[in-house]
Amino acid sequence: MTPYLKTRYLLVCFFLLYCCTPVPNGLTDTERALALKKINFDTTEIDENGLIGPPGGQVLIAYEFRIPVERRKQKEIKRIDPSIRFHKRPGDDTYFCIGEGATENVLLKLASLPYIIRIDRFFGE
Repeated sequence: MTPYLKTRYLLVCFFLLYCCTPVPNGLTDTERALALKKINFDTTEIDENGLIGPPGGQVLIAYEFRIPVERRKQKEIKRIDPSIRFHKRPGDDTYFCIGEGATENVLLKLASLPYIIRIDRFFGE
């Protein structure tokens, strides 16, 4: 194989390797930035178990958002975070959703869904 062909072969291999490398969390940098804008609290303090706070005093973080009342969307949300509870008021066309213990990755996946407008921290009622 000539040096020219070797160089070309290597360039093609690097290109394929680059294209096939998975994106962390399945989100591009732009998608991640857009998702973070929907999350109205600091996610950097959440550990890998979905807890925040000082050692020995950590608690699960609870969060809330709304989605349209559609079974398909409800199932999609449950696949991302099984802790989600759905609440619907009579006459309302949205589910009020409450979850807890999510990691930053789970919150980013939820926030990247086009029908979720915002995610807020939930402190109970």
